[in-house]
Order: sequence, then structure tokens, then C-alpha cells
Amino acid sequence: VLAILSDRLSQPDCARGVVLDGFPRTTGQAEALDRMLVEKGQAVNAAISLEVDDARMVVRITGRFTCASCGMGYHDIFKKPKTEGVCDQCGSKEFSRRADDNAETVKSRLMAYYRETAPLVGYYFAKDRLRSIDGMADIGEVSKQLDDVLDQAAA
Repeated sequence: VLAILSDRLSQPDCARGVVLDGFPRTTGQAEALDRMLVEKGQAVNAAISLEVDDARMVVRITGRFTCASCGMGYHDIFKKPKTEGVCDQCGSKEFSRRADDNAETVKSRLMAYYRETAPLVGYYFAKDRLRSIDGMADIGEVSKQLDDVLDQAAA
């Protein structure tokens, strides 16, 4: 992954920076990334932590479903179709849920996060690179906070 990333960072369209989503996932990967960036005269400007409530996240994820025809997204609690069982957008009555959008899988992912990825919060905090965002806020507010962090990192 680092070799691919190193090659990609050498491309002209990456001259102003990049956003990495989902990498690094472990402290070892973060340390290797830092070493590679030092060799290129670059550095991580910001690491964003989306702060969420675990129990509420389980509810959010397990309640998701989509229209099988047009892909419109819904939720059992937060965004139901106006007419039960009928897609607001296309009128279809066929809906689907991702097989892994269940409480067991979400809790398993959370355990993996705490075991492998959560230590990155301390790693980037110690380097004064950590920026925390309230991931439970309204989507507009989360987007604004993300934009603010990205603007500051690019300055």
C-alpha cells in the first residue's frame, strides 16, 4: 500500500495534498506512512477523528435500507418513506438491506476499531495533528467541520 501511495503522491494532481480515508488503520501503518512522507519532504497535516456514540451508531447502521430499484436511502427511525413500503422517489415496493448492517457485525467492527485503530487517536494527538469532529451532529454540521479542518490543513 505504501509503495502505491508513494507513487501516487508523486503525481502532479497530488501536489496540493490528498485525503486518505481508511489508511492508516494501525499505529505501525502510521509510523511507516510518516517515514515514507519524510523521505518525500511531506507530512500528515491533520488526522480527523469522527467522534460517535457506539450505541447510537449501532441504531443508525442497523436501521438503514434502500430502494432496490433507484437506491434511495431510508431508515427505520430517522427517514421512513412517506407511504410505508413505497419508495418516495420511484414508487417501487422493493427494498433491501445490506447483509452486514446488523448489530453483531457492527459490534464486531467496533471491537476491531478499538483494538487496532483507536490507538491512532493518541498517536496523532501526541503529534498535535488530531482534529476531532462530532460525527453524531447533523450531516450539514459534520460537513462544515470537515471543510474547516481541510481548509486549515491546506493553509
